[in-house]
Order: sequence, then C-alpha cells, then structure tokens
Amino acid sequence: MKSNLRNFMERPRLYDNIDGAGEMFMGLMLLGFALAGYWETQLAESASRWMHGLVLYGVLIPTIALGFWGRKFIKRRLTWPRTGYAVAPGFGNKPWRIMAVVSALAAIGAGLACLLVLSRRHESPTVSRLVMLVTWVLVYAVWVWRMGKGQPWKWMAVAAMAFGLVLIALITPGSVDQLFQPAAVLVGIVWLASGAATLVLYLHGTQQSDSKPE
Repeated sequence: MKSNLRNFMERPRLYDNIDGAGEMFMGLMLLGFALAGYWETQLAESASRWMHGLVLYGVLIPTIALGFWGRKFIKRRLTWPRTGYAVAPGFGNKPWRIMAVVSALAAIGAGLACLLVLSRRHESPTVSRLVMLVTWVLVYAVWVWRMGKGQPWKWMAVAAMAFGLVLIALITPGSVDQLFQPAAVLVGIVWLASGAATLVLYLHGTQQSDSKPE
C-alpha cells in the first residue's frame, strides 16, 4: 500500500521530466555560463565592471529565455497533446514558484560561496577543482536517480560525464577558474544531449491525441 502511494505521489515529478525539457534547460544554462566566461576572458584588463556585467547578462539572459520558452514550447506542443497536462497540488501557486526559485538561487549561491572559500583557503587549487568536479557529477547523478526512473541508459551519461571531467582536469592546469569553462561546456553538453535523447525516445514511444491543450 505504501509503495503504491509513493509511486502515485512521484508521478507528477517524473512526468515533469518525461520529455527531457528540464535537462535541456539545464544544459543551455551551463553552456550560457561557459560562453559568458569565455567572452569575459576576451575583455581587456582595463575593462570596467559595467562592461563585464554587460557581457555576463548579455549572454545569460537570452540563454535562460531560450531555455524557458523552449521548455514551454515542448510542453505545450509536444508533451501535453500526447500525455496530457498534469500538475502536482501547489505547483500552479505563484508563491510556491517564487519560493522554489529563491531556494534554487540560494543553493547555487551557497555552492559558489563554498568553492570561493575553498579556493582562497588553499594555496593549491587541487581541492577546489576536485570539489567543483565532484559536485557537478553528484548533481547529475542525483537527478538521474530521482528523475530518470525507467531510463537506465542515463547512468552511462553519468559515467561519461565523470570520465570526461577527469580528462579535462588532467589536461587543464591552473586554478578552478581556468577549469570552469571547459568543464562547464562538457557538463552542459551532457545535460543537453541527455534531454534531447529523452525527447526523441518520448516522441518515438508516444502518439499525439486529437485533442489540443487549451
């Protein structure tokens, strides 16, 4: 009885990632961070903070907007006509959404702060580099564990990410900042590719109904 109830409660969460839209959104954001970091390195040392901010937000805002509206497009045009619209109690509540966004930003900020403290506390960047790489692999592994049920092939993506990050760390000397860009590109590509593969498999295994979402 408890197992059936638990499966029922998990359906909205699993349904939300049935088409891989969330993974593709995450991949786009990571690639956006990597691109913003690259353009910042191209700025002259005399560039003002305003110029750095302009480059950063000039890349991130369009990237996040593309991911947000792309996810909505996939849900409305592909997912809902096939599987229907589902929402967990409270998910449509705006205060709940605000709290979710604030919590996510707080978690990201705390993680970045920890990395910054570690990088400054240790003369050698080894610890901070290791923390960053392990964190990225763990985040994706937890996502696969919680959201990728019925898709065991995603664990191959986790292994590929871990292997690729080890190779990048070996061939990219220097600080955590120097490692961030190539590592973020790889992690973003894995998230994006995993989400795209999920979408292709979903479209292949489902058929569109005649009814259209309102």
